[in-house]
Amino acid sequence: MRLINALYLPPGPPSITYRVYAEDLGGFTLLGWLLERLLRRIPVADLVILTQDEVSREAARRIARPWRVAVLASGGETRLDAMAELARVAPGSHIACFWPELAFAPSRMLWEVWAQHIEHDHRYTRTLGVPSFAGVEIFDSGLLRALGGLRVAGAELSDAAARLLKLRPDLVWGEYGAGGDADDSFAVRDSLDLRRAQASLEGLPEDYGFDALELWKAVRGRADSPPFGLQAERGYGRRVLYVTGRSGYSGGEESLRTLAVGVGRLGWEQYAVVGLEGVLADRLREAGAAVYCPNWPFTTEGEDGERFAHELLDGVQPDVVHCNSDPGAPLLREARRRGIPTVMHVRVPSFEGLEHVLEEASACIAVSEYVKRRLVGAGVPGNRIRVAYDGVETDRFRPGVYQRDAVREELGLPGDAFIVLLIARLAENKRHDLVLEAAAAAGVPDLHLVFVGRHGDLLLLRSLESKADLLGLTQRLTWLPFQEDIRKVECAADVLVLCSEDEPAGTCVLEAMALGMPVVVSDAAGTCELVEAGVSGWVVGAGDAAGLAAALRQLAADPSLRSSVGKAARERAERLYTVEAHAESVCQLFAAIG
Repeated sequence: MRLINALYLPPGPPSITYRVYAEDLGGFTLLGWLLERLLRRIPVADLVILTQDEVSREAARRIARPWRVAVLASGGETRLDAMAELARVAPGSHIACFWPELAFAPSRMLWEVWAQHIEHDHRYTRTLGVPSFAGVEIFDSGLLRALGGLRVAGAELSDAAARLLKLRPDLVWGEYGAGGDADDSFAVRDSLDLRRAQASLEGLPEDYGFDALELWKAVRGRADSPPFGLQAERGYGRRVLYVTGRSGYSGGEESLRTLAVGVGRLGWEQYAVVGLEGVLADRLREAGAAVYCPNWPFTTEGEDGERFAHELLDGVQPDVVHCNSDPGAPLLREARRRGIPTVMHVRVPSFEGLEHVLEEASACIAVSEYVKRRLVGAGVPGNRIRVAYDGVETDRFRPGVYQRDAVREELGLPGDAFIVLLIARLAENKRHDLVLEAAAAAGVPDLHLVFVGRHGDLLLLRSLESKADLLGLTQRLTWLPFQEDIRKVECAADVLVLCSEDEPAGTCVLEAMALGMPVVVSDAAGTCELVEAGVSGWVVGAGDAAGLAAALRQLAADPSLRSSVGKAARERAERLYTVEAHAESVCQLFAAIG
């Protein structure tokens, strides 16, 4: 029996470059530690590292180079996709799949699971008794290929295997450590970091994902304090500290970047703490801010969070703290103790988990009147709220910044189609399904949909792919991943649609308007405040597929109408939504509370 051991590195959001398993802590990485342990018993030829994104691929290649372990790239969306690809190129084999968290499991466990699998000639074996991400699953390649046809999300791989094999839900495959001392089932019999590995497992829930890796880093030793030792350099300029936790890059982060551009032009010194390294940190640096990425959850309660808040504010000595997301209770308390005002920039319509921030903040910025009404309904006094619509760099987002035909060719889009663009993460409230229904009902033969953003709810992705197939739109729909320069795809489109439910505002709407593109939005929330209905854009009823279809049909039939509406949209953006206007409004608030 040929057994292939696949170390699976799960993909992260494409805009985040940090991978905790590759974090170098004194010349030591979790991935390197695991490889060293595995290769004591596994021949190099039997071990592969399976990746699904470029960041993980490059990290794996760098770390695995001394051992000459193969790093394979998968183009699939899920773990199941990646494993099924491996099974197709290795027929007749058995494949053991595990995560970097296997480093936290008992060192003998993998080999004992192998023995169990081989002895009983199983098609599928999994481990119980340790947190699931620290376990092992072994499949024969035929089973994996069959599972690949089910089109389920990666998180359901174990359940899918059980269903396909008609296994009883209560069947135990052989719980690891059963029959012995319960504590012994979590023992790590290895000479490297026994206590630290055990501490990383202690008290974890069954499906903990990223948490064990973060705990491992915390146990090994917290990251250095923020390198903002600037007390002696304090001048006369006013300072703002932007705080945002772990995040990808979407509309809220682009709006923060744009704000930093404008605030910098007004002469403020700018500092930022961003949870993880990635596109946001890079672009804030480009906007003139000094940026530090702790790469650990600094917003959480506890001694580490308290110390971080104290040393951060000691170093920066800000005049105001601007919170683009929850900054954490320790930082809020320390700012209040020092008399430093805090501003919560509210870019979401639901405030669950933000109650403590809204109570502590000196003031709130709402990105629309809709958000302000929601804040007032949540008990925030109206005199503590300022509405400040986001700004857009109209010099960067301008008509003709990219040539439409050239961009369409580059992105593989049909050159003569009427292209309808939706930019949104995979979430039900973004209503991709509504856009599909409207496109099918519009009756425009050359209509082509472009959806940007494939990160998020993978079950929803499967559902949308099935819906597009049922509506006959599969060949008229292009999915694009995260775009480094969103202007390219925006310049390729004829109209932008954003008919979300509960949308606070809509950065992509402002960008499209500045580019001179007509937009169609719903009346569900704050997005409709950005356009003048029938002049600089269309507003349709929430959930109204027929109304959206009619708007698309009208725009597709009349290029001159698209041109006139796009021109009015550009003029409105230049008049109301400039970077300068947005930054001045925000800085006036900073001054009023400072």
